[in-house]
Formats: sequence, structure tokens, C-alpha cells
Amino acid sequence: MWIMQFLLYFGNSLWNLFPADPHVNNQKRDKLPSTHLVEHRKDAILYYWGVMKSGMTGRFTSDYLRITGQERLSDSDWHRRLFSVFLEVLETTAATRGAPRWHGI
Repeated sequence: MWIMQFLLYFGNSLWNLFPADPHVNNQKRDKLPSTHLVEHRKDAILYYWGVMKSGMTGRFTSDYLRITGQERLSDSDWHRRLFSVFLEVLETTAATRGAPRWHGI
């Protein structure tokens, strides 16, 4: 299993890395996922973020605070805030870089 980066921005942040089949990762290449695909995969994305948060708390918290601009990681709504910022960064990156979109397979 390979790791797929979802965005071109903050590429090495833990919240931006997901397990992926090598074939799927090769199809995605440097394309950004479509908003529809990200929203469709929201439950899986939140699951993987939860695993990373539990297993790499310090690094996850550091990455979370950097991307969200918050001063602390809230236990109750971190996933809502991170997903919202993730979508915002996705759309901003697509617009400013003119990156092609990937709709999945």
C-alpha cells in the first residue's frame, strides 16, 4: 500500500496523506481531487485522520494547528474544523494553481 497526497499544498502534513492502492495513486498523479470526491469520501478521510490523531498525537496536533490557524486542538469538533479547512485549501489551491481535478475511479 502506498500513501497518496490529496493536495499539492502542505503535502507532507499527516492530514493530507492517505493509504492508496498504487494503481489508484498512479491515476491521480498531480491532480487535485474533486470536491465531490472528497465529500463522498468524508467518512473514510475522518477515520484516517482519527487514526493518525491517536497514533501520532504530537505531530497531528502540530499540523492541525498550522493549517487551521487555531491555538489548540479541540477534542469535540476538530474533525469538523479540519475538514472545512481541507476543502477550503483544496479549492484555493485548484483556483490559484489551475491544477487539474481528479474524480476518482
